[in-house]
Amino acid sequence: MEELIEKLKNIKNATHSQYEDTVAKYSYDEVMRDLKEAGISKDDLSEDEFQELLDEQIKKSKIFAKGAMTAAGILLFLEFLG
Repeated sequence: MEELIEKLKNIKNATHSQYEDTVAKYSYDEVMRDLKEAGISKDDLSEDEFQELLDEQIKKSKIFAKGAMTAAGILLFLEFLG
């Protein structure tokens, strides 16, 4: 998830589309990594099963990204207050 936060930080003035693309690519990579670690090929799953895994990972990534970005904003605000 650290990798996702770094990618999002690098596109500070990102459009919603860029944000969505970054989260989707990160989530796809995570699902593929998880499948590889489990010894499962993408071809072993139906398209629906894979899409379900991907959708779940996208949801998790968005929740994490929003929380991390909120925390970073709060820390920046507290730093500003001194």
